[in-house]
Amino acid sequence: MSANTFLPDETGTKSDRRTAPKAVSVLMALVIIFVVGMVMATFVAPRLIGGSPLTISTSVMAPTLRPGDLAVVQPVHPEALALGDVVAFYTYYRYLAAQRIVDIVQGEDGSIVSLVTRVDAYYSEYSRVAADAIKGRIAYSIPMLGHVASAPIALWASVAAAVLLPAAIWHRNSFANR
Repeated sequence: MSANTFLPDETGTKSDRRTAPKAVSVLMALVIIFVVGMVMATFVAPRLIGGSPLTISTSVMAPTLRPGDLAVVQPVHPEALALGDVVAFYTYYRYLAAQRIVDIVQGEDGSIVSLVTRVDAYYSEYSRVAADAIKGRIAYSIPMLGHVASAPIALWASVAAAVLLPAAIWHRNSFANR
């Protein structure tokens, strides 16, 4: 009997014995593509543009950036910044913060001395940020991916093992039973 033989199932209709293994193969491929895509978006893509990932932890920049979003900070020279750009900078307490540029303060020689920024979510006082405290411009953000990026590698490995290992064992056993 060949592998393509149709056999009657319990209802008396004919079914293909290979349907379940094919479905699991497709599901495994989709999971692998999803995991690889997450790794690329989280770790590889930011490095390709010379940037670094930043997980947004507060809602002060909502709706532009929400808690859990992964923002990619691309280093730029202060002269390349413009009004309306969202920048990441180090605060007085050495925390990394993101705010929108509302004014640019230039020195007598035309170089940028500091930026005036504020948050998007609510009316707040303006912040003055020294040019040398700027880490970079927010190049792009991916909603909710910051939760994944900030998770420890052990959590990533556990989730991958919990999803892929049982599927691989089942898939292997389905081929052995043919």
